Amino acid sequence: MDKLTAFIDTSNYAESVCDHAAWIASQLGLSVELVHVLERKQGNHAHADLSGSIGLGARTALLEELADLDAQNAKLAQKRGRLLLEGALERLAAEGVTDVKTRLRNGDFVEAIEDVSADSVSSSSVSVAKGRTSPPVISAPIWNVPSDRQSSRCS
Repeated sequence: MDKLTAFIDTSNYAESVCDHAAWIASQLGLSVELVHVLERKQGNHAHADLSGSIGLGARTALLEELADLDAQNAKLAQKRGRLLLEGALERLAAEGVTDVKTRLRNGDFVEAIEDVSADSVSSSSVSVAKGRTSPPVISAPIWNVPSDRQSSRCS
């Protein structure tokens, strides 16, 4: 199956990535997979020394409260990610792209790209992703694409 994979996030570039994905998909007749990655936090509260001058029971209670806050934040991030994907899905539908799948992933952004690329090696794949500090970068590793699609891709 020929598909285009678009990685989106909460940046200002997400709308542009969706617009580019819709245009490419309509030009090449591809389905679209929208991917949003919930990246792991860099810091971990459980490893911090939070004891200070508080009593023994207070430290345990504080760590439990921090764990509860982390769980709430994870749920909110998932909800936000689903809403982001739903909004992108609606944007592509407004552009006439109807064959769209969404995927919410947990983990590292680079690993997500590698996993999606590994899934796509046997079929045509176009990836649209935004750089960390730069505008969207569109790269198109194409495998086994008929020559008429290759020529229309360049026009």
